Amino acid sequence: MLGTLVALSALGLIAWALFWDRAWGRKRCRRCWYELSGAGPVVCPECGTPAANDRAMLRTRRKWRSAGAAVVLLATAYPISTVPRVRQSGWRGAIPTTALIVWVGRNEPPEVFGSGAVSRPTAEAAELARRAARSELWGWQWKLLIRELGLIRSRERWPRGVPWEVSVYVPNWLLAAPCVMQVGLPAELCRGEVGCDVGVNSALPVETRRLPPDARSVRLAVSAPGWKGHVEQPVQQVDTLDEAMAGVANLVIDASVRRALRCGFVHYEDHRGDKVWMLTGCVCRHRGPLADDIAIGLRVELMRDDTPVAAWALRPQDVGKQTDWCVIPPSVATWRAGDSSDMSRWTVRVRGDQSVALGDWRRERCWVGEFTVPLSELLLDQAALSRWVGACW
Repeated sequence: MLGTLVALSALGLIAWALFWDRAWGRKRCRRCWYELSGAGPVVCPECGTPAANDRAMLRTRRKWRSAGAAVVLLATAYPISTVPRVRQSGWRGAIPTTALIVWVGRNEPPEVFGSGAVSRPTAEAAELARRAARSELWGWQWKLLIRELGLIRSRERWPRGVPWEVSVYVPNWLLAAPCVMQVGLPAELCRGEVGCDVGVNSALPVETRRLPPDARSVRLAVSAPGWKGHVEQPVQQVDTLDEAMAGVANLVIDASVRRALRCGFVHYEDHRGDKVWMLTGCVCRHRGPLADDIAIGLRVELMRDDTPVAAWALRPQDVGKQTDWCVIPPSVATWRAGDSSDMSRWTVRVRGDQSVALGDWRRERCWVGEFTVPLSELLLDQAALSRWVGACW
């Protein structure tokens, strides 16, 4: 507060020193500012300074010493305003917020999840989180923060006619401040079952309606501490899926995906105590090994006697992040796990699907191969699931 008062006072002094004493049609000596009435003399009777022309006698009087003093005063305003932050955070409290946003956005290491915990942020990120939570960011700084940290995520190239997808990921160190951010879709893209709010920190994108054919950006409403506004999310519409995301498949990549993919049917109790089956999955890239630039989007088909019974889209995420899942209806899960003759009739075909992988905004390639395994290999209980995921670390 004191720093703001000093800054405003300094700016007022600068305006007074440089722009207040205008001639307003009065002719004055350009040296001593003695008023010269009438058409002239050409020489000032007070100091003897000759006047070159009328324009020279109509100049604004600048008080350079006062302006210089005001500049010095202005330079002290920021250090004064940072005193509370420096007391709390040390020298990092003196870093300008804009510079801090750029530094954190380009140098903060990715969050790492492990053993039920998340990696700690750097001291610079923690300081930025405190300022955001205290509503110290201006609107344009929030837009810079969203862009530098990639808080709103969508694919730059998107195929025409395919429902657009967008996700929001706020780092845990920013949420813990706490920093509550909400993102809303424009009304024309809202779907009834989704609504108009994009969930924060879901690894899975929100599917919206199709974009207008001529759309080059999507206007998203953002609400953050101390600021409400809009962010334009750019999008370039293309004609085919391959233009948006290239599909890759060969014997080597197919084998790597099969080793890296952890996809299975888990038997568990729901909130009512009923036993149900759920299809879930994750990707353990180092077990493939699977290249980091290959996205995984799946179409999982349940087969009985080589005939499709049901199919589900699945977006398995890298281990440590939220995984995709879907509940298997009892009318579909009719296999008898203890009957070997019945289980021999059931298989699962796993195919890479470009349209499902599109939601992975970071990657430009996706797997489009396929493989088939017996259903018995994919049936898990909760204990097996824990061992299954734990083996990926």
